[in-house]
Amino acid sequence: MPQEPRDIIDRLIVALDLKTQAQLAASLEIRPQSIVSALNRGEVPEAWLYRVAYRTGRSIEWLKTGKGPAWHGALLAEPPAPAYGDKSQPEMWQRVSQAWAHMDADERGLLLRCVEILNGSEHDLREHLIAQVKLIDEMAQARRTKRARPKRP
Repeated sequence: MPQEPRDIIDRLIVALDLKTQAQLAASLEIRPQSIVSALNRGEVPEAWLYRVAYRTGRSIEWLKTGKGPAWHGALLAEPPAPAYGDKSQPEMWQRVSQAWAHMDADERGLLLRCVEILNGSEHDLREHLIAQVKLIDEMAQARRTKRARPKRP
């Protein structure tokens, strides 16, 4: 049984943590009239679903039908139990959870993409991503050091 386009639009709004169709249109970089047209046609463009799924980590199937797991993969599932004697893992998951709560949809999508790359089999991509993160970390450390230096009179 096909889903009502209004239900799909509502799930897109929920996934992006928005409140209105106008906000959805702005987020998708389309005219609000495009949403009205999709509703009148009875068909939501798949590109909208893929864009929202990519940006939020939501499952395409859930966006389309409202069924199945709402999140793509198990990234947001309950964290695994720590290895015996490992006390750092719960603290790490708490830090990840706090960071996630402060991210917007674009940042969440980017983080999920980084996880996909790190879990992927393409060694070159993983190495490149790791090198870029190290470079960013070095730049951030240099800025912190520069700010911490006492100013000379």
